[in-house]
Amino acid sequence: MPRLLTTLAAAMFALAATAAQAATYTVDPVHSYVGFRIKHLDVSYVYGHFDRYDGTITDGDAPTLNMTVEAASIDTNHPGRDQHLRLADFFDTDAHPVWSFASSGIEETEDGYHITGTLTIRGVAQEVTVDAVKTGEADHPSFGHRIGYLCEFSINRSDYGINYGIAEGVLSDQVDITLSLQFIEDQPEEEGGGE
Repeated sequence: MPRLLTTLAAAMFALAATAAQAATYTVDPVHSYVGFRIKHLDVSYVYGHFDRYDGTITDGDAPTLNMTVEAASIDTNHPGRDQHLRLADFFDTDAHPVWSFASSGIEETEDGYHITGTLTIRGVAQEVTVDAVKTGEADHPSFGHRIGYLCEFSINRSDYGINYGIAEGVLSDQVDITLSLQFIEDQPEEEGGGE
C-alpha cells in the first residue's frame, strides 16, 4: 500500500507540474507591430500598420495562437487614403470591423514554428500556413515574463475579395505582412480575496 500511495502521489505531482508549465500570454501592443506593404504602380512600396489589435498564445501540449485586428485602425500616414481603405473598395470596415486569425496547429521546427490556421479578412476565411521565429525571451522584475516572435508572410488580397486597383496595375495583388509581437505572461488570479 505505501508503494501504491507513493506512486499515486508521484503521478499527481507530475500532472500538476505539467499543468503548471502551460501558460497564457497576451500581446503587448505598446511593444508590438502589425503592418504591411503593397506595391504601387509596380514602382515602390506603400507601407501601413494597424493601431488596435489583440492576441493571445498558450503553450503546453497543444499550443494556440489567436489574434484580432480592428480594420478601421489602419494608418498609412495619409488620412485621405486611410479613409478610402475603410470603404467598400477595400476593407469595408462598417460591415467587417474585425479581422482574425485562429490557429489550428503549431509545429516546432529547427528554425522556429510552422503555424497553420484560419485567417479571416473582410468576412472571407482562408486557411494559411506561416512561419514564425522566436526573437527573444526575458524575465524582468518590473515587466514580467515576456516572449517575442517575428512572423513575415504574403497573401493575395483578391483571395479575400479586395480587388480594387489590381486590373489597372495601380496596386499589387500581393500584400506582404509583418507581425513583430511581444507577449507578456498572464499572472494567475490569487485565490480568496473579496470583501
